[in-house]
Amino acid sequence: MKLFINARFLTQPISGVQRYGIECSRQIKKLNPETIFVTPANIIHTSIAAELGAITIGKNTGHRWEQIDLPRYLKSVDSPPLINLANTGPLFYKNSYLTIHDLAFHHHPEWNSRAFSLWYNFLIPKIAKKSRGIFTVSDTMKQELIKYYHIPEHKI
Repeated sequence: MKLFINARFLTQPISGVQRYGIECSRQIKKLNPETIFVTPANIIHTSIAAELGAITIGKNTGHRWEQIDLPRYLKSVDSPPLINLANTGPLFYKNSYLTIHDLAFHHHPEWNSRAFSLWYNFLIPKIAKKSRGIFTVSDTMKQELIKYYHIPEHKI
């Protein structure tokens, strides 16, 4: 069984979330060399993409790529498991796992643009509920997902 990784984080400047995605991807690649890393074409970390053997798919970028091109591609290759390491993933794809790093967009919407805050406050709870499993970076985050989004503890 092939595992797919949503590597859209390779198109973003590196902060903590992207660093997590990169380092987890490196370890996953070592443990399972058959893993396939998929990304939009606007990669900015080309050496890391080459190291992972990332493939580019679709014509869109950003969230549009993640919501349209990525699930379309995955369905064309028999809907394999998808791991999303950087907070977001396709809303209409059932065989996925999600990493949620924090709920800053929920607690402090003023830290981001209104559009970003609205989008994340809409998207993240829905993806979290649809995901087969959720990875978090702390027990505090796990408790927040249970409290605010009513995610069953066994799913986290």
